[in-house]
Amino acid sequence: MAARTRTKRPPTPRKTTAAAPPAVPATDQAAPQTVLAADTRDRAADIIDAAREQAADLQTEAEARAARAVADTHDRVAAMLADAEARAAGITADAGRDAAELRATAGQQATALRDRADQDAAARRGDADRILSEARDRATVILAEARTQVADLTGQAAADHDMARAQVAELRRVVEADLAELGALVERRRTEAGQIVARAHEQAEQLSAAAQAEADQARARAAQLAEAAAAAYDARRTEAETLYADAARAADTRRREADQAVTAVHGEAERARAELREQLREMGEAFDREATGKRAALDADLAKLRAACDDQRARLQREAATVTDRLRETAEKEAARIVGDAKKKADALAERAQADEARARRLLDELREARRESSRWSGWHRRIGRAGWKTAPWIALLAGIGLAASGEYELAHMVGIHPYVAPLLPISIDVYCVTAFRTKKDIPWALLLMASANITYHLTEQSGIVQPGHAAPWPLTTFVVTIFVAVIWRVHSLMHDAGTDGHDGTGAPVRTDGRTGTAARTDGTAPARTAPSGAHSYAAAAGTAPARTASGPAGTQPVHGGPHTAAPATANAAVTGANSGRTGGVQAAPPGAARTSTPGVVRTSAAGHGGGTRTSTVTARTAPSQSVPAGRTGTATAPRTDAELLPLVRTLPRETDGYVNISRVRTELSVNQPRAVRLLKEAGLLRPEDADKHLRA
Repeated sequence: MAARTRTKRPPTPRKTTAAAPPAVPATDQAAPQTVLAADTRDRAADIIDAAREQAADLQTEAEARAARAVADTHDRVAAMLADAEARAAGITADAGRDAAELRATAGQQATALRDRADQDAAARRGDADRILSEARDRATVILAEARTQVADLTGQAAADHDMARAQVAELRRVVEADLAELGALVERRRTEAGQIVARAHEQAEQLSAAAQAEADQARARAAQLAEAAAAAYDARRTEAETLYADAARAADTRRREADQAVTAVHGEAERARAELREQLREMGEAFDREATGKRAALDADLAKLRAACDDQRARLQREAATVTDRLRETAEKEAARIVGDAKKKADALAERAQADEARARRLLDELREARRESSRWSGWHRRIGRAGWKTAPWIALLAGIGLAASGEYELAHMVGIHPYVAPLLPISIDVYCVTAFRTKKDIPWALLLMASANITYHLTEQSGIVQPGHAAPWPLTTFVVTIFVAVIWRVHSLMHDAGTDGHDGTGAPVRTDGRTGTAARTDGTAPARTAPSGAHSYAAAAGTAPARTASGPAGTQPVHGGPHTAAPATANAAVTGANSGRTGGVQAAPPGAARTSTPGVVRTSAAGHGGGTRTSTVTARTAPSQSVPAGRTGTATAPRTDAELLPLVRTLPRETDGYVNISRVRTELSVNQPRAVRLLKEAGLLRPEDADKHLRA
């Protein structure tokens, strides 16, 4: 600056006047006046020099004060500007950090909400998949059982089998439709959860963008305030420089006036000093007041901006928290509703599966009943088939022997053996094979000999080795002769091998004691129980119980099948043998009937190969059934359980489609609608449309 680079002026050299040579006084009075004038002149010169020095000192001091004032002002303005910039930067940084924190918080909350929604959706999806898998497995098991049982009963009841197949197909269609509906519902809920998460993410991004916009506005406001402070500082600096220039010009004017008027130097210098001091003081006070006002205004603006930023941040945080809570509550409610719907669907599907299972079991029971009805008429078919299957192996054996004998006969005739003697060759080979099979020795060699004879004939005939009217080659003749010679040798060896043929010396078969039957043994052990020839997996349900052996007297108690229609549960008694844990459904006698026995019933069983027959007299016993308890007398009816009502439901009259109406069950048994539906479902008599209507609710 000009005030700092300006140098102090050197003091004006004091003018010295050479002492005049003493004049020759004319008189005595002229000498003192001359001395007084010289003294006065010296004093005036000293005063002028002192005034000049004081003016120079004052000017230097004024310049220094002005420079210091300008420097202080510059430092204050720079400090204020730096403070304002620091505050603006701090506010901007705070706003940026708050916005970043708000953005991060919103992002974290949105991410947490998205993760939680994904986890809930995954958990619900897993539950739905597990429920679907269980329902699918249950339906698959039911279908597999139905298919297996229907396949076992296919030969005896074609019409019932077709009806069962239609029922199974309907069950499969209904189950697949329910599974498809449940899968579509789960997929729709998954899509809605994804949309909710996407909306939460968009709202979080919008909040973050709003916070960023507020931070940008705060930063722009701080920049504007900083620019205004810089402009004010430049204006004040220009004004200070102008004042300094005016002060310098005034000092020069005062210096010239001091030079012109020596006598008024002191007063003028004092006035100038006072004026300068007053001006500098006023300038400093005005500048201080203005700087204080600017600082207060800037502090107020910054405080307002900070308060606005704090309010905006708090409002954004409250809004973000409110939106997050609403989204969380919405997601939780939606997830709870999805879970409830899935559970309801699963429960309805399970109930329908149980109803379908009961329906399938009822159909199977009806098929078994139909089979028992048709077993009487198909008994002779089974006997004929059994006889045919017993005869079929002998037919196949005779056919094979005949075919082999034809080739052997033609081979013997080909080599020149007489037509009347040629049949002896196949007879010898067949007898050798039969002997080998009975003695269980030389079986491969016998079959190989039979096959080689036929192969030799057919290959020779196809190749044309033996021409009509010509003799056969000697190797072929030798082979044929060797055949019956080898047969004689091997049959003779087999007949005389007494150690391995299983016959005694006379040729009679050895008889073993291989007794079979159901009579009790004399040693006290229970004989092995054998099921009847027609027994199968449904024998117990069909009403025909297996034979049971008692450990007491010799004999078995026969079990006679009851009527094909199932009797009430209270009229059936379980008859159990002493050595058997099985319980067969035996038709009991009416209440009060005495035990009856049927003597003279004889059973015959084969004792061994060619042995005699064993006969035993057995007694048929019927156990008295327990009497049905009489109904209670009184004004009220005792409550009945489902186990007591199920037999009554099965005895109700059915409609043309084979099912029972719900209203009939309610009227006949005096039960409410839910219990009637449950009883029909357990009995397998509930219509599919009724199951869809009542079990879905």
